[in-house]
Amino acid sequence: LVLPDGMRAWDIATPLQPSDFSQIIGVKSQLDFVLLGTGIEMVRPPRDVMALFLAEGLNLEFMSTSSAVHTYNVMLAEGRRLAAAFIAVS
Repeated sequence: LVLPDGMRAWDIATPLQPSDFSQIIGVKSQLDFVLLGTGIEMVRPPRDVMALFLAEGLNLEFMSTSSAVHTYNVMLAEGRRLAAAFIAVS
C-alpha cells in the first residue's frame, strides 16, 4: 500500500472488501487518483469496492500489478497526487 506519507504492508481480505481500502479513504483529501494492482492478471474489483470509490469521489484504475507499478512511477514523476494498492505476485 503506497500512500502520500509512505509505503506499508497491505493486509487484505480475499476477495477484496471495501474495508481493505480504509487507509486510502482516510487520506482521500490528499488524492486525485488511486491505482489498484490486481495481481498477475487484471481482475475487476468487486462491485462494492467500485461503489465505495464512486461514493467517495475517488478515481480508481485497476490493472495487473506490473502495469500498476509502472503507471504509478510515471504518474508520480508527473507530480500527480495518488495512492496505490498492489496485490503481490510471486
